Amino acid sequence: MPIPLLRPLPAGVAAAQEQKQPEAKKVKIDKKIASKLQKVMKQFAGKEIKLQDVGEVEFGQLVAAKSVDGKYKAHYETKTGIVHGARATLPINEINENHQKQVLQKLKKLDANKTYASEKVDVIGTYDLKKEKFKEILYIFEGNILLTVNN
Repeated sequence: MPIPLLRPLPAGVAAAQEQKQPEAKKVKIDKKIASKLQKVMKQFAGKEIKLQDVGEVEFGQLVAAKSVDGKYKAHYETKTGIVHGARATLPINEINENHQKQVLQKLKKLDANKTYASEKVDVIGTYDLKKEKFKEILYIFEGNILLTVNN
């Protein structure tokens, strides 16, 4: 049985194949959901956050509604409208003021000599639908430092 010989693809073909990534499916966010998401984002960020009118499907029925400035996302299910949480990537000086104090105190315990003022942090909040508030907020720093602040 002959064995097929594999040859490298021509440069143009290889580059075209690498660039073909599936386009994220866009979903129009209806007014009822948008209103709910605005309320959730205000609670999460401590200020009004303007969201885009169109979200992107990230997994199954889970949609991410991004903020206009690209810093924030709210996650919800398209069929049920259930909000699962929110996330943001921000400089530490832009996070919730009360949480900022708690987080900086915890970081000082880890390393009293390091300053974190300009460091970016990933902020993830899990939303409790029954209580209509965030259960906890996670702050993830470079170097795999994970801090939790309960609401």
